[in-house]
Amino acid sequence: MIKRLMLSPFLRYLLASSGLILFWFAYYYFNSKVFSRSLLLSLADTAQYMGGYLVISYFLLPRFIVHKKALYFIGGLFLLVIIIGAMRVYEYKLVSLYYHTTYSVNVSSLIYVFTTTTFILGAFSGVRFTIDWLQSQKRIEEISKERANSELEFLKGQLNPHFFFNSINTLYGSIQPENELARSILLKLSNMLRYQLYECTDDFVPLEKEIAYIHNFTDLQKLRANDKLQVNINLVTQTSTKVPPLLLAPLVENAFKHISKFADRENWIRISLSVEEQIMFAIENSFEEHEPNGTTSSGIGLANIRRRLGLIYDGKAELKVERTNGVFMVNLSLPLI
Repeated sequence: MIKRLMLSPFLRYLLASSGLILFWFAYYYFNSKVFSRSLLLSLADTAQYMGGYLVISYFLLPRFIVHKKALYFIGGLFLLVIIIGAMRVYEYKLVSLYYHTTYSVNVSSLIYVFTTTTFILGAFSGVRFTIDWLQSQKRIEEISKERANSELEFLKGQLNPHFFFNSINTLYGSIQPENELARSILLKLSNMLRYQLYECTDDFVPLEKEIAYIHNFTDLQKLRANDKLQVNINLVTQTSTKVPPLLLAPLVENAFKHISKFADRENWIRISLSVEEQIMFAIENSFEEHEPNGTTSSGIGLANIRRRLGLIYDGKAELKVERTNGVFMVNLSLPLI
């Protein structure tokens, strides 16, 4: 219902302009005893009411009603009625002098001026308040809908990981204690899933947890590669700083995904992290010149990381990517948090 009542900005301006024109014609019609005098008075009054409407729309309502200060709004509206009413009285006196007519400032004329001014400004306030309320309700509906969709997608995404997480724990308990390798693999998988499911909900996580995830991931990758891959890891372990969750891990995954597969020489990855005045994270890996890490999937992954860095650190983080002599290098620097 609210959505149907909302209009595009162009239509709102068109309706507002049409309303002011109709208001002027109606106002002129009811005061058209003398053409030129009525025309002048109508134009002057309409200009004053337009000014009053702007004050109500862009000052009184946003400053007081939005912040639930109704008494201040009523006081401001009353002051506006006094000002515009006084201007109308002064305007009538000037027009009467110009046309050599008489305008008596008495109780009856003052009641008429201030009553009509109050009614018109009150109507403007009601119309503008209704428009603002409809717009706010539309925004609330859109936010609620987006939140519901996000929660639904989140729950859909959580269903399978939770199932696998519980299954891994069940398998771990059923493996014989003497099979240490199998139990170690399942334990690492379980820890990785736990980190993704339960510890990545905050905007920032302790760097130590991200490092632990990287260690688990690299250990599993080394098991897959057997002796065909040399991995050298040097990661600082004692630090209290924080990083966005799963920011460093995709860079490590990218290195393993696009590493060289030489049969006649060494395939290697070097990962290092240090914390001094900032976090310095570096990854180097061998790669084949004819199949560089600049493939589509790698490019998309690095582009996503750059977007995250821009949104989170606002230009204070730096990601450098280089390819030279069969070595793919990624250097990431982050400010301390």
